Amino acid sequence: MNYRRNFQASVVMRGRAAALAATTVLALCLPYQATAQGGFNGPGRYEIVNLKSAKALDLDRNNQTNVIQFSRQGTDNQTWEIRPAGSGYYFVHNTANGSALEAIGTQNSTPVRAVKFSGAASQQWRFDTSRSGSSVIVSRQGKALDIPGGTNADGARVQLYDINRESNQQFTFRMVSGNDGSAASGDVSSSYSTSSVGAGRTALKPGWNMFSAQQDVEVGQQVSRDAERQLPMLNDSRVDSYLNQLGQRLTAHAPGTKFPYTFKAVNDKAINAFALPGGPIYINRGVIEAADNEAQLAGVMAHEASHVALRHGTNQASKASAAQMPLAILGGMLGSDSTGAILAQLGAGFAVNSVLLKYSRTAESQADILGAQMLSDANYDPRAMAQFFEKLRAQDEGGQPIAFFSSHPSPERRTERINEEVSNIGSAGRGYNTDSREFNQIKRYVQSLPAPRSNQLQSQQQQSAPGQPSQTSDRFVGVENALLRISHPENWKAYGQGDAMTIAPSGGLVNDGSGNQALAYGVIVNIFEPPQADRYGRQLQGPVWGQGTDQGATTLLQDNTTRLIQEFRLSNRNMRVIRSGETINAGGLRGLSTYLSNDSPHPNGGRETNWLVTLPRPEGLLFFVFTAPEREFQAYEHTFQQMLYSVHLKR
Repeated sequence: MNYRRNFQASVVMRGRAAALAATTVLALCLPYQATAQGGFNGPGRYEIVNLKSAKALDLDRNNQTNVIQFSRQGTDNQTWEIRPAGSGYYFVHNTANGSALEAIGTQNSTPVRAVKFSGAASQQWRFDTSRSGSSVIVSRQGKALDIPGGTNADGARVQLYDINRESNQQFTFRMVSGNDGSAASGDVSSSYSTSSVGAGRTALKPGWNMFSAQQDVEVGQQVSRDAERQLPMLNDSRVDSYLNQLGQRLTAHAPGTKFPYTFKAVNDKAINAFALPGGPIYINRGVIEAADNEAQLAGVMAHEASHVALRHGTNQASKASAAQMPLAILGGMLGSDSTGAILAQLGAGFAVNSVLLKYSRTAESQADILGAQMLSDANYDPRAMAQFFEKLRAQDEGGQPIAFFSSHPSPERRTERINEEVSNIGSAGRGYNTDSREFNQIKRYVQSLPAPRSNQLQSQQQQSAPGQPSQTSDRFVGVENALLRISHPENWKAYGQGDAMTIAPSGGLVNDGSGNQALAYGVIVNIFEPPQADRYGRQLQGPVWGQGTDQGATTLLQDNTTRLIQEFRLSNRNMRVIRSGETINAGGLRGLSTYLSNDSPHPNGGRETNWLVTLPRPEGLLFFVFTAPEREFQAYEHTFQQMLYSVHLKR
């Protein structure tokens, strides 16, 4: 069952979960506050700054028509009001005289101008996001706003040119006021406040997140245990002590929540590193061996610590949850404050394809920028990070694949952007530390250690490889959550806590082809609350529930089961009922058994069978969904029946 497709469309969630669900509508998939368009945050008044020259877009006061670049002064002729024009385009008005930015023709190097507003297509512009986080401003005719290349001079005319996305076509936005005219509180840039020499360090803010900072810590602790079981940890106190001393010097300057950062070495010669939410950071010995000096090693560590500080892992998990809200048991999981259950549903354990380790190029660039700031604050040369990444890039392009780039997609203009941030910090000529005696001693020591085993990721690869589940064990073991106790085959695994639970064999979770974990074999257990919770709650609590003597109660169970299936269908267009309305006894209660058919996420495609069992409970409608590919369901049906009949409900 595909977690993106199934279970939860409009399922009513309790307490904090309902508020979080509402939040997802407002913040869906945005990596940072505002939008992902260089700080453009919808209609309002902005200062628009060129990325390369750091000059503001300016209406020439001499003729009130020419649009030029000029040093930032915060005056009205450098303030532009952006209003919607429809179809994703906007009008851009100068606040000094109300004139509108206009593109004349389509010839390259044609100057743009600000003229009386007419609403014509030539006065309509869109903002295209670049990978660096800034925006290209594009006319209806498909030409980009452009500062003539190589000029930083005040008074240079702004022109039209073919889109090439170079820095002289990149602009950042700083909101001056919003739709209501009120002053904006600081820079609302989605990624960078400015990106220019002398403009000051870039301000970064963690994006929307349904996890609390404390839950970041819990997630990190939970996943780190899994990671350390799968990875060949170096387990060398001398190396780990050195990494922690260096790491603590860096993270003392990390912004935001003071997470409990820890650093451990992995006995892997591949050049790679990764960070988990809440503080655990792992550095492959290959990074130590490849670094030319301590500043380069510190650059990698600061980059990883920045992922933690900016909460990229749980931000990614939150976006994945939002994308999967229509399906499953997310409401129940959030309602129970169960980070474990959420992670289970997201497939967010430790694996090479875990959502916690999937960063976008934007996130990578943000980690570079914050990492450079942390390096500078810790008195390490921030340029060393760019130097190390350049060294890796050269090796990668020279035919030596670098593992770091497989998990850390390289942003465009990476080295340039880091060096721009160094200039922003304004630290030219500063006496930074670059190397240390301790680093050289540790590097020589690590190089003297025995080579690691070649199968260090074997268990992880087995876990993430799609295919057939392992053979089901005849021996059953018990597991319980807040609602019930249930038995399952010994070699299956149970995930979650609170109201929600997923039980699956090894290989039962597969990749659906879009980078999402999906349940192809196993069972989901959760609570569904119909909209009329009060009426439903009072009737469910009556003494006749489960006794089969109250026709009204039976009708209510049927009605609410129908509502649940309708919710499933909202996000599962190809789901259909193939057998319904059958009475079944489980957990001492009389329930309903319904068989559904749906598209399977299994790599081989086809259909799946979903056996839905619903039971009335005071908390809501308790449901079980037993899932297997249609062609294999019969082979699993006996196991599913054993599991259902083992259910013991908590009173």
